[in-house]
Amino acid sequence: EVGLGVVEFLTSPTAVVMPVREIVAVFREFGVPVMVDAAHGLGAVAPERLLTGCEDADFWVVSGHKWFCNNRGCAALVVREERWKKVVRPVVD
Repeated sequence: EVGLGVVEFLTSPTAVVMPVREIVAVFREFGVPVMVDAAHGLGAVAPERLLTGCEDADFWVVSGHKWFCNNRGCAALVVREERWKKVVRPVVD
């Protein structure tokens, strides 16, 4: 049983944009939640293209440290609305 499928948006060494829409569709067909890792895409492609093909993914994550020279903790996680309450728990100190 697969708990989470991870798709890289853009490969690091070759800068090839992956066929995200098609890969996400395969995961969804088998009922596997899927996350798109767009860390290398941020800054490498136009902002409007960064989400292309990611509409059906359950999670989308990007890191600002690679292209924007921010701290490693500077990141964004986007969670599909129907997944939000099932998997994300608030951290209470």
